[in-house]
Amino acid sequence: MPAGTAGLDGPSALVFGPDRNLYVGSFFTDEVLSFDGETGAFARVAASDGGLTRPSYFTFFSEVSPDADVADDAVLGNGVVLAKLTKVGNGAKLGDYVQVGEKSKIGPLASIGAGTTISDQVVIKRKASLGSNVFIGSKNKVGMDTLIGSATRIDSHVVVNEKTLIGKQVHVESRVTVGKAARIGDGSFVGEGSQIVQKACLDKGVALASSGKALVGLA
Repeated sequence: MPAGTAGLDGPSALVFGPDRNLYVGSFFTDEVLSFDGETGAFARVAASDGGLTRPSYFTFFSEVSPDADVADDAVLGNGVVLAKLTKVGNGAKLGDYVQVGEKSKIGPLASIGAGTTISDQVVIKRKASLGSNVFIGSKNKVGMDTLIGSATRIDSHVVVNEKTLIGKQVHVESRVTVGKAARIGDGSFVGEGSQIVQKACLDKGVALASSGKALVGLA
């Protein structure tokens, strides 16, 4: 947005908030202004009092439960929320506004994209990588070296075995098992109770009915 929008004078810092809006420091008016993250339209004055003077830097603090176990070299982005009894392993990286539910475990060197939600009692294994805005339901297991694309939803009680590739904007319903090194293309749908066997391949946009079974090369 151009200078002068909603009184913006001397833009000094740009940070996306947990509501996906863009927050901008207005240096010469002693304000922080909020703009719609998609349209750029002015939303509100987010801060303007309490002694705020010439804001040049700000962030959204993470909320980490006191009984969470976070490795010293793990990296947490802005606004990360870690619930009770969560564990984050060595070298793991959690992007901005990631939420991790109770008793969930993020393995060493795992990477969790911004805005992703991990529900309760989830296990994310070593070197697994999740894109941005992914949803992982409760009591799921995501295997080592697995890749999950952005904006994918995986409902509860799902087992994703190691070295699996799940594309973007995929929906996997509850109680699905995905075999080792399987491939699920972008935009696919996997119905409840389905089984995708080891090294099976679902092409982009495929829909697998509930309790279905995907074999090698299914398209």
